[in-house]
Amino acid sequence: DYYTVLRTYLEQGLSQTKTSEVLYIHRTTLFNYLKEIQEIVDADLDDADARLRMLSSFEIMRMEEKEK
Repeated sequence: DYYTVLRTYLEQGLSQTKTSEVLYIHRTTLFNYLKEIQEIVDADLDDADARLRMLSSFEIMRMEEKEK
């Protein structure tokens, strides 16, 4: 799912190799996911501020899940 791919990619420091290894998917598959994600979120993943906002959002979502 896109959420997991994006979160993992950001957590792995934008490394496609590490992300594909963690998710057990081929790098080409990951590349295609990332293209689709970038179109959906309409954000530049190379922008440090955008990455920080997304990672912060993921952490908030994770914390809210723990509270349930």
